[in-house]
Amino acid sequence: MIVADCPRTGRTLIDYPDLLALVNLEPGVIVMHWACPCGEEHLRATGAVASADPVRAAAAEEAVRRQLATRDAASETLLAPRPTEREAV
Repeated sequence: MIVADCPRTGRTLIDYPDLLALVNLEPGVIVMHWACPCGEEHLRATGAVASADPVRAAAAEEAVRRQLATRDAASETLLAPRPTEREAV
């Protein structure tokens, strides 16, 4: 289990299956993405640099948030039904 800070409920224990990703953007900045027991998904930058520099931590979280949004948009496009010939005309 990992301890994470939920914006809604505070410090929370996260089971490993609920840990969705660890993204190491640069030395000292790791962004954790998890499914929280509160029902939401969260991102939190951690590490020595992220702890010392809140601006870099926020930028790292935003970078991962954009990557996730791009990935989700791409998968929706791939999964969207293709129009039939009749619908395309």
